[in-house]
Amino acid sequence: MDFKKMGALEIAAYLIPLAIFTFVAINAGLRLSAEWKFSREHQCRKPRVASSGFFGVGRVASLVLAMKKCESLELMRSWHHQNGTTFKTSLGRTVIITVEPKNVQAILALKFKDFDLGSPRSKAMSPLLGRGIFTSDGQLWEHSRALVRPNFVRNQVADIDIYEKHVSNLINNIPLDGSTVDLQELFFQMTMDSATEFLFGESIDSLRAGDKQPSFAKDFNTSQDGLAIRSRLGPLMIFHRDRAFSKATVEARRFVDQFVQKALDYRAAYVDGKDTAKAQGQQYVFIYELAKQTADRTVLTDQILNILLAGRDTTAGILSITFFILARRPDIWNRLRDEVLTVPGEKPSFEDLKSMTYLTWVLKETLRLYPSVPVNSRTANKDTYLPVGGGPDGTDPIFVPKGQEVIYSVYSMHRLPAVFGQDATEYCPERWASLKPGWAYIPFNGGPRICLGQQFALTEASYTIMRVLRRFKSIECRDGQPFKEALTLTLASKNGTKRLVEVLEALTKINADTERLNQRMDTIEKTTNTLSTTFVLTAADSAAAWRDFRARDWQRGLAKAATLNVRSNSTSSLGVPKIELREDREVIVNVGPNREQVRRLSPRELVERAERQKATTAWQKRSGFGGQAIPVKCANCGNVHRPTTRECPAKMAALDDAKHALADCPAYRCIHYTCETP
Repeated sequence: MDFKKMGALEIAAYLIPLAIFTFVAINAGLRLSAEWKFSREHQCRKPRVASSGFFGVGRVASLVLAMKKCESLELMRSWHHQNGTTFKTSLGRTVIITVEPKNVQAILALKFKDFDLGSPRSKAMSPLLGRGIFTSDGQLWEHSRALVRPNFVRNQVADIDIYEKHVSNLINNIPLDGSTVDLQELFFQMTMDSATEFLFGESIDSLRAGDKQPSFAKDFNTSQDGLAIRSRLGPLMIFHRDRAFSKATVEARRFVDQFVQKALDYRAAYVDGKDTAKAQGQQYVFIYELAKQTADRTVLTDQILNILLAGRDTTAGILSITFFILARRPDIWNRLRDEVLTVPGEKPSFEDLKSMTYLTWVLKETLRLYPSVPVNSRTANKDTYLPVGGGPDGTDPIFVPKGQEVIYSVYSMHRLPAVFGQDATEYCPERWASLKPGWAYIPFNGGPRICLGQQFALTEASYTIMRVLRRFKSIECRDGQPFKEALTLTLASKNGTKRLVEVLEALTKINADTERLNQRMDTIEKTTNTLSTTFVLTAADSAAAWRDFRARDWQRGLAKAATLNVRSNSTSSLGVPKIELREDREVIVNVGPNREQVRRLSPRELVERAERQKATTAWQKRSGFGGQAIPVKCANCGNVHRPTTRECPAKMAALDDAKHALADCPAYRCIHYTCETP
């Protein structure tokens, strides 16, 4: 080639590509030399390479198909059966996948500073979470953790009152008439309610909203679904366009911003000392404590949304999967309930929760088989190595170049037969009596990034389980479907947790319905009455009947019903109706001030009465009479009257022979009623 005859542009057209090629070749050579030197120094050997098809298309296609079938976690576990605990493959990009506990320990702890979350993950989460504790690296992460960590001290986690209100709302939303209920939906609403109250000082009370869920809850769910999609798309995330997702993230952050403003106002009062009462406060509020450390509005919003996501989903997932299993394992339910019932009182303390050994085992086993974050990853920020996975037998170290993504499957690692035995895939809480798996068990991650809220999640889950098991004697699976993963940012059940929660124990249901009645009667004005009227809520009565009950005339004053303890028959100065139970579980019905007017009803009689009431109620619905004041014939005196309480006979029977205020009835105690119309 004669350069003398060529112009400058022609020469450049030849030399520039040559220069680029030479630069790339030299750089690659230097890179290979550095890798060889590093590998030799640390005795690294190559890991096994698993076939993945052309540029990983085959493996990616199988993974996408498994996701659609909700079987991606089991598919990834099968990869390790075929290729060992550590191997390299392509998922559109070269990745190292490991379930080796030593490697996971190195990534999360021993070589923590060598690995970051990676920019793709941060970019995927940023529309909602910004730069918070779960999306940042380096100094920014250290600053975030320093802000958040002081707020998860034992005093806040051990405050049972944080959970009680919302657990009570949960129980009140579980139907007592034998109908099917999706517990998972209720659990997610409950944890959203408790998390917002803990973080903001105000709950969105979604459990009380019924079908009209708060807009923030909907926006948050939509945002979270979008984040999961963006995370899976990886480099293709830039093509993700979803108007509903974009709108939801804006609205969710706007909702949080109003509480950020309140926190900043609190900070001003706290710093200036102008409002001592407001600054000190009577209720612990997470965002207020966070505002003491920073006045940056964006930082506060980012951190709160990060904590809310983890606090809501982790606990809800644990609860829904635990009850998914309990519905299929009555042996575990019964043993767990036996332990729960050894704790005195309706509401356990934090110390009670810590003393529940079998409950602890159950939660550990749930998190072993179904960890909240079943798959995670890190990206090397420098040349480093993992201790095992190289060589023919996989026992040598492996080289991890800068920028290399390493995926570790907690789901698969928690099912390793070498650690958990040949029954590793079976649900067996008893294994935790002696099991010490070390780094093979990391339900809340490990190392410096270990979940700060793990004790909060476990305490809330334990408290909820104890309260539910104290209230209900049994649970029945209604869908019969095997577990299907619902994998967003955390793990839940695809089919929900559709269960029949059955109440078979008389005392349990009496107490349950009594508490519900109390909540509706708290606002009724007390009136003085010379008569003491005692009635009982029967074991088989429907909670719906009591939900519609309204006190009138002498019935006013019902504010505090009795608990399961034996109560005296003393007359209340305000004539407040009482519910009394004897230790032999016979019900005492006292309808007057005279102690001779006492009658006992056996549990069988209570069930028969409830059946009669149910039949009468069905007739009322067909005839349209409902709860109107229809004529009633007294079985004792034969007179026909119209009850002044405007309750139908079934409702009167539900009061269990209570005086129905018939002034012209010669018999003070009318036990039976016969409606003329039917």
